[in-house]
Amino acid sequence: MKKIEKDDPQTGQEAIDQQGKPKLEPEKLPGKAESPQPQEQLIYVGPNIPGGRLMQYTVFRGGIPDYLDDLLEKQPAIRQLIVPVQDLSSVQARISTPGTLEHTFYQRVKDGGK
Repeated sequence: MKKIEKDDPQTGQEAIDQQGKPKLEPEKLPGKAESPQPQEQLIYVGPNIPGGRLMQYTVFRGGIPDYLDDLLEKQPAIRQLIVPVQDLSSVQARISTPGTLEHTFYQRVKDGGK
């Protein structure tokens, strides 16, 4: 029976298993592709924007899309209402509470950015 050896960084020898085959660590297994980093998911919690350009609870993956740039420039409060999905419930609670920034941003967007 062969002895299990440790990798030796100085000699470059690999550890071998009991059958004499190179011992592969999980990250070195052939055919196992690395999973891509999960993209951040954002959700718009403000009111629907007239014309259908942005609907409440629209989810964005990988950031805010470029086609909203002009809308965000005209109404900067919209950007404040695009939040990480994991913060949805807490932000919704603050939108419902008068005097909070989220409530103010929501009302500003609802009134057309005035």
